[in-house]
Amino acid sequence: MTQPVRTPHTRRRSLYRDESGMTLVVVGLGFLGFFAASMLAIDVGMVMVARSEAQTSADAGALAGAIALVFDDFNDRSAGGPAVQNAVVAAQSNQVLGGDVSVTTADVTFPTPERIRVDVFRTTGRANPVGTMTARFFGIPTADIQATA
Repeated sequence: MTQPVRTPHTRRRSLYRDESGMTLVVVGLGFLGFFAASMLAIDVGMVMVARSEAQTSADAGALAGAIALVFDDFNDRSAGGPAVQNAVVAAQSNQVLGGDVSVTTADVTFPTPERIRVDVFRTTGRANPVGTMTARFFGIPTADIQATA
């Protein structure tokens, strides 16, 4: 029995219909999708933890400022006053993902006479953003975190 003659045309047709190796392509694309989703989940989780830690820092600053208002001097709301200074020190004593937060005396305000507001930052504008792990491969090297209490 002789083998049929394979012309270039019949070879192309057989390669077009040949499905060997497609499993490898499908598995490779699936793995790439799974890897991208996993890495996105890691970065999103990390940003959520950073946001929670920043909120804790802001809460601590607001609580320290409120306590200083009650026990030290209720009428002194100046930048050098005990309420503002205690709020700044308490907020700065907390870290966000191992990095220091940025809080200045200008970030401590008094919306009403009996309330204190503290803003905490880890942003590019304050030169202390939170670095991402995998989003940097997609052009997002940092994330800005801000919290208010």
